[in-house]
Amino acid sequence: MSSHHRILGVPVNATKIQIKRAYFKKAKELHPDVNKSPNAAKDFARLNEAYEALTNPKYKIPKVTFRHRKQKSKEQLRRELLKRKQEAARKRSEEIMRKYRARNGQMKPIDIMTRDLKKIGNYLLGLIALSFVCFCLPILFIGSFSLSDILLSSQILIGTLIFGIFITSPGWIGIITFYLFPEEK
Repeated sequence: MSSHHRILGVPVNATKIQIKRAYFKKAKELHPDVNKSPNAAKDFARLNEAYEALTNPKYKIPKVTFRHRKQKSKEQLRRELLKRKQEAARKRSEEIMRKYRARNGQMKPIDIMTRDLKKIGNYLLGLIALSFVCFCLPILFIGSFSLSDILLSSQILIGTLIFGIFITSPGWIGIITFYLFPEEK
């Protein structure tokens, strides 16, 4: 229900005859000659505006002017956007740490570090086992278990071990530094 309908006291689907009757009825009550209240002229003007708006299809509602807010510079907008992004990133990192602590809350940091290092150690052990099965066993079974075949197999295993340590070193270093030098808050 629009404010015009409310002023006249008619439903939204009122006919022009209903609007006209309601207008004349209210006009008798609100006319400044009859109504002696200090707001009678304003109330009667609102009543006329509502009647005009509901009966005249070409009626234009007068524009209401608003105070314009001061425009922000591009630099201020960029700073605000950066601040919002930083705040969102901080909240995401806090949520991740909260979930991590909730999941590992019962364990001591040294236990968590040991568990994580065991995972990398198992990966390294699996790499060596795979190398032994894929490279060393065929050499040993095709050859005659000679000293040169055994040396070649041991060189492959040692090379795989060195390669595995080299590949997994960022993980080892990351885990050790994460637990030995925790972030202070």
